[in-house]
Amino acid sequence: MGEFQHNQLQMLLEQQQGQHLFHMQQQQAHQEQLQLQIQLQQLQQKYQHERDEQTKQRLLTQIPPEPPVASWWDTLRKNKLDKGAHKQATRIFPSDWRIEFKSPLLLISPPWQGKWDIKLEEAKQLVEATMRKELHKNFVYLSDSAFVITTIKERSYYGKNCLAEAGTGIVIIVGQCIIVGLYGKPILATEFIPLVEQFASEVCKLGF
Repeated sequence: MGEFQHNQLQMLLEQQQGQHLFHMQQQQAHQEQLQLQIQLQQLQQKYQHERDEQTKQRLLTQIPPEPPVASWWDTLRKNKLDKGAHKQATRIFPSDWRIEFKSPLLLISPPWQGKWDIKLEEAKQLVEATMRKELHKNFVYLSDSAFVITTIKERSYYGKNCLAEAGTGIVIIVGQCIIVGLYGKPILATEFIPLVEQFASEVCKLGF
């Protein structure tokens, strides 16, 4: 092999080595770029997570916590029944109906429904479930009876007595106190419910 051919071969080898080295440098640069992108994404995700947590904590501090279970009972018990409410009750309901205020419950029933026998724990559970808008999720135990809620309205719950004959039911209306009406034959729901709702509307005008 002549000197000229040898020089050409040497130049070709150096050129190939240079191209290989350049290709390797490109691959390394590309891998480093990918690593930087991955690290950047991880940093962005971490930053977003921290921001989300900060936002969540800020929102939680802005939302007033729900009062504990006992506080619903204690808060409502502070409300006193206005004399105007008694006047409205005597105007709307028959004179022989039972109307009894056991703060925070206002109990209404026809005379033949018997005497209310409400245990303290039953009353507290009723208040808690009503104020938390969960009254319909379980049976309502009251005065030795179990009621199931069948109708839910904006401020009212209607239910039927599961342990008595058909036609016996309960009406619960939320206000500054909780109105609880118990009815049964010969009084029908179509007669009893409008009276209790009318009474609730009247006392609501009094701010109660």
